[in-house]
Amino acid sequence: MDSGTMEHVLLIHLVISYKTFRSPHYMAQNKLHVAIISSPGMGHLVPVLLLANRLATHHHLDTTVLAVTTQTSPVESQLHKGSSAHINLIKIPSPDLSSLIHPDDTMVTRLAVIMQEARNGIWSAISGMTCRPHVLIGDLFSSESLPIADEFHMRKYVYVPCLARFLALTTYLHVLDKEVRGQYVDQMEPLRIPGCVPVRGQDVPNFSLLQIHPE
Repeated sequence: MDSGTMEHVLLIHLVISYKTFRSPHYMAQNKLHVAIISSPGMGHLVPVLLLANRLATHHHLDTTVLAVTTQTSPVESQLHKGSSAHINLIKIPSPDLSSLIHPDDTMVTRLAVIMQEARNGIWSAISGMTCRPHVLIGDLFSSESLPIADEFHMRKYVYVPCLARFLALTTYLHVLDKEVRGQYVDQMEPLRIPGCVPVRGQDVPNFSLLQIHPE
């Protein structure tokens, strides 16, 4: 896929087969119930709502979106209110971050801290459901909430709606960290990522900016 396209990539490490759907554990309820965690922001909420709607309308699954909220824009608030009738949307209030973030923190760091601190709210929402989900899907910033799936005996997946090249880069970073000496931006030769056109070091996001402050 050309990295310049606007197509989204769905990363799911396990494919749920029809045999899994038909097992006694899942047939105890009329439908398979899928919960999807959304980080704050339009760019995170819209793809999650689209995925939830597709699972509900095309595959006839029960879908719940756990949307972590902040002081949202009017458009984002309208998305919460106007979500599809096929989707059960639960708002997870953002925790108090006044003592956890610094004024000069990047937006990525702020989002990471928000999602880290929202774990209890997500756990409480799932715990309080009469019919708990069988599957938990988290977005890019929801990884710290995935262990909740183990506690409630749910299958867990990761949904990464992004360009293919960015997805390839993030999954290959652990190799680049061992092979590349110094900062990416200082590299004279382009970085070689499997399946992609070589990337200039200065075009690679500065992942070192993501720093979670200790509690």
